[in-house]
Amino acid sequence: MKKSNKEQSRCYVFSLIISLYIVFISFFLERLWFDMDSLKNHFMIYTVSKILLFGLSFMMCFSFQKLKKNGYLSFFVGYTGIMWIMLLLVWPGVWRWDEFWILDGSRYFIPNSYQHWLTSVLYIASLMILPFPTGVIIVQILLISFLVSFIIKTINENFLHLSNWTKWILLIPFLLFPVIDSNLYPVRCSLYAFAELAFITFLINEIFNRKRDPEYMITPNATGIFCCLSILLAVWRSESIYYLVLAPILYMLIFKGKTQKINLLLLIGVMGGAVYSE
Repeated sequence: MKKSNKEQSRCYVFSLIISLYIVFISFFLERLWFDMDSLKNHFMIYTVSKILLFGLSFMMCFSFQKLKKNGYLSFFVGYTGIMWIMLLLVWPGVWRWDEFWILDGSRYFIPNSYQHWLTSVLYIASLMILPFPTGVIIVQILLISFLVSFIIKTINENFLHLSNWTKWILLIPFLLFPVIDSNLYPVRCSLYAFAELAFITFLINEIFNRKRDPEYMITPNATGIFCCLSILLAVWRSESIYYLVLAPILYMLIFKGKTQKINLLLLIGVMGGAVYSE
């Protein structure tokens, strides 16, 4: 147990160092894309984008360690490699209409309300470290690859129990042409679909953890992930506002008696506060 805690702490520290390094070099790279004279009028968007960049960097580094430990890192590497090959074939990616307005506004730190300001923040955070338009798609591919690996891990460990090379069969649904097209299309619906899949997969994983362990209690980290995914789904698309009500209900039903009351109160408070981010 102590060894496990020590390894986890080491993982946190390593992820933190890499994340801080990425944010540090972004202060130099961002000048290659952005009109820095516009910064004084949109400093809040700039700050939120930096925070998102740090959060995404930390999540990627930490997830990288977890996938490696659980033997699913090869899925991340394999799927990322396939998507990058597809990206090279259609370089600079699949660009149609709305994304051009988001891209143009991002240069001046101006959020696009039609695709939600969160999409603009994601663009800005991506361009801070990869200061060219396709950099947005590269970051999107990395995020999707992590989510695909997590989904495959959960499905295989809880339902199919495939081993060795047979596990790769689970990649087939994510290699269909409509999925590939969506992965290379930098608008919110592409990532939103995977965020919703990740939310469902997270719930399935926690339900099976509860069945396996009679003494199961949902951890603060898991509650935090639940909150973040719920808020993201609720506010990123206005038609999904029902998640603000659905998420707390699901939490109470699934984790009844398996969570501290303070976690539930925090969840309801955070979900209520998320209304103001619309």
